[in-house]
Amino acid sequence: MPNIPMDMAIDCINEKWTYISNNCDISQIEFIKAITFILDSTYFTFDNIIYKQNFGTPMGSPLSPIVADLVMRRLERTALMLYKSYKFNRNNIKVAYYSSNKLRKYTDSGDLYRKPTFSGRFLNFLSNHPISQKRGVIYSLVDRAFLLSDVVFHEKNLILIINILLDNDYPLSFIFDTINQRIKLL
Repeated sequence: MPNIPMDMAIDCINEKWTYISNNCDISQIEFIKAITFILDSTYFTFDNIIYKQNFGTPMGSPLSPIVADLVMRRLERTALMLYKSYKFNRNNIKVAYYSSNKLRKYTDSGDLYRKPTFSGRFLNFLSNHPISQKRGVIYSLVDRAFLLSDVVFHEKNLILIINILLDNDYPLSFIFDTINQRIKLL
């Protein structure tokens, strides 16, 4: 687990001082001295020997998650400023959204989208998981097929779901019973 460098933590606190000062009655210099003292005074005992932490924020300190959050927000801002804008990919006449495709002809119909890396692997029926989790796999596949695609694609998606589940060793009777239970609730 990576540590947060002390100088970066102090820099982040200085950057956010305008927000911190609204809830703090001491000066910025005194506040930074106090934070530095807290972060630099970390001792622990192991095997009856006292050690001083040399680097990073103290583990278990209530201050550490706050400092870590400030540093992570700064890193995110920096990374997002360096990152180029998103580009949408168009394949044939489809625009890929998160879980569905929208056809770009004259209709606004949509079908499920699967990435080119889609493997069809799900929780195997022969695994040692509870039956409720195996039903949950089927429920989520059916929900996705019915709620994120238009009616014209439901039959095609159901056939695909059945084939995927068979490839993951689900018994046909279990597949049909569970799909029928779920469809009744939708």
